[in-house]
Amino acid sequence: MNNSYSDKQKKSGLILLWENLILISTKLLILLAVMLPTGSIYNIKIKYILTILVAIFVIMHVILSKIIYRAVYTMAVSLGAIFLFICFGWLVASFNGIMLSSSLSQGVVILSTFALIFLPSYLVALKIISPSDLLNTIQKIAFAYALVKICLAILILLHIVSGNELFELINIVFGYKGMTNDYTNQSIAFLRINFPSDYILPVALFIALSSFIRGKQAIFKGWFASIIYITALILTYSRFLWFFGLVSILIVYLVHFRSFFSSTIKKVIYILPVFGVSVLIMLLILQPKFGKSMNDYIIQRYTGNFAQFSDASRTIMNYEIKQMALKKPILGWGLGAYVPDYVRFPESPWLYELQWLSFYMQFGLLGVGIVLSLCLWYIKSIFRSRSNIIIGSGILFFVFLSVGFFNCFLLYSSIGVLYLLFYLMPQINWSIL
Repeated sequence: MNNSYSDKQKKSGLILLWENLILISTKLLILLAVMLPTGSIYNIKIKYILTILVAIFVIMHVILSKIIYRAVYTMAVSLGAIFLFICFGWLVASFNGIMLSSSLSQGVVILSTFALIFLPSYLVALKIISPSDLLNTIQKIAFAYALVKICLAILILLHIVSGNELFELINIVFGYKGMTNDYTNQSIAFLRINFPSDYILPVALFIALSSFIRGKQAIFKGWFASIIYITALILTYSRFLWFFGLVSILIVYLVHFRSFFSSTIKKVIYILPVFGVSVLIMLLILQPKFGKSMNDYIIQRYTGNFAQFSDASRTIMNYEIKQMALKKPILGWGLGAYVPDYVRFPESPWLYELQWLSFYMQFGLLGVGIVLSLCLWYIKSIFRSRSNIIIGSGILFFVFLSVGFFNCFLLYSSIGVLYLLFYLMPQINWSIL
């Protein structure tokens, strides 16, 4: 931060007050994005309202500061490019006769996703909050979220509420139906407590384990946090999230491989009981409640009726989307486009589990090429680093992008928080985190 701005801070209590207001509202926005499945409570769009308020606060901060910082230019150009992309997609959609409501729905989701990246990063760029402090804030929110998931499981386990009743309540209050709408089967209702924010958990686990191995967390604290994250991941009953979690653990070991040849080997060994305790917790839950072993639990997800049902729907989806996409391969059908005869989610007709393929249908080779080039630019910049842990975060980012081949979670406000984590990790001084 330059001296002129520092002097202005000292002279202007109004700017300081405004910065604190932006900081508090931004943290609250991140909290709501992670904790609320849809960002709404009883159809009141709290998340969108708060996003608009934070954006207004940032604009007012720029006006009050009377200095146009580089961060302002960067944010304005980035958001402007996204807005132009959305407008062009809307024009293509209008030309192709796509419903306006569907185009608006996808446009709002895209904007809300990137708002969770650019608004907090503005605070980091102006040093209103440091990258490590913001990352620690997100870690605490992710930990609280994981605890809530486990508490929901305990409520069902103790017969305080049934799985069907719980998810009906979530649907009524938050308007979230989930990826699995069949909650009549008690085992499915319990075994799959699944929300979009789950995708933050593997990265939060990676950060927690890395801090633990580097001696920045006490042994008990590291154990407890890791057990909570792993147990919450198991409860998602998602094949991709299980894979993502395992990859994050493997990368932690790979980027800290020197620990095996140093005095910190004890820290590596101390992590091993975490997995044993997590599995033990799930055994205690599964056996008395459903009469299943951990082995049956895993096998059923990969080869049982639940897996066959989800895979069959993806096979049909793959065919339907490809047929429509090939009719307009260059520019696509436009923002919010969908297959008229195959709509997965009536409230968001543009949304499909095969999200990269649906992006190809909506934005064509040109749009997907632009998105992939930005992703590759980020990954390339990561791999220029000499830090193993930063390279590890880049590998995690690459693995996460592959979710778009199986699930529809590349765009969401909570996923915007995940992208923010990937943005922050290369800026962190891991030696002091």
